[in-house]
Amino acid sequence: MFRHYIWCRYNTSLYSGNKHHIIDPEVWMVARLPLFERLLRSLATQTNIDYCLLVALDPLTPIQHRDLIEASLDKSGVPARIVVSSGRRVGYRSPLQDWLRDREPEAEYLITSRIDNDDEYLPTFVQTIQDEFSPGVEVLDVPGVQCDGHAYYTSERVAPNSPFLSLVEPWNDVKTAVFDQHPKMSQLFSARFVGSGYLYVQHVHESNLVNKIRGKKLATDEINGLPALD
Repeated sequence: MFRHYIWCRYNTSLYSGNKHHIIDPEVWMVARLPLFERLLRSLATQTNIDYCLLVALDPLTPIQHRDLIEASLDKSGVPARIVVSSGRRVGYRSPLQDWLRDREPEAEYLITSRIDNDDEYLPTFVQTIQDEFSPGVEVLDVPGVQCDGHAYYTSERVAPNSPFLSLVEPWNDVKTAVFDQHPKMSQLFSARFVGSGYLYVQHVHESNLVNKIRGKKLATDEINGLPALD
């Protein structure tokens, strides 16, 4: 009926689009791997593992870093593959859209979900999205929290437009969950919230470029089931 892909943009444009050296690629890559491994642990512990993680790497990624990423993927046991992508888009066309269009359809429908490489899903994310599948074109978004390493906070998002959303669509007209910036997806497609409880954790830390804490701090009795804080 459907095939489910999870798109993770690892370091697209870090080397090929970092012309002004805003970020030191080597420092960024060393710091990012442990965060990515946390994401992999969250994927490995999903109650439903019928998905494929697509990890988008900049084509100029040095081989030593690619080897480390591949080793982490192998160790995790997560069903995954690497997609070489500069991350650039032409109009609304995304690298994920192009990659899927080059493949033979594997089912009548496609679900694509998005996640950043420093965040994580909670264990029932995949199952929740797949349980809500219905034929058609629809954005599915889920409730979640933010974390600064010391406490959890509400995400304070009103519309179903988080960076953890999914898109259900027929395979014969692929657009994907990264068709446009996540705040705009609910303007382009029918969209709704699904699931109960928290289904993702967005981590806010020093190397985030734009993310910030948006909501209120959660009380101790509101964080049951969330990963333990360091």
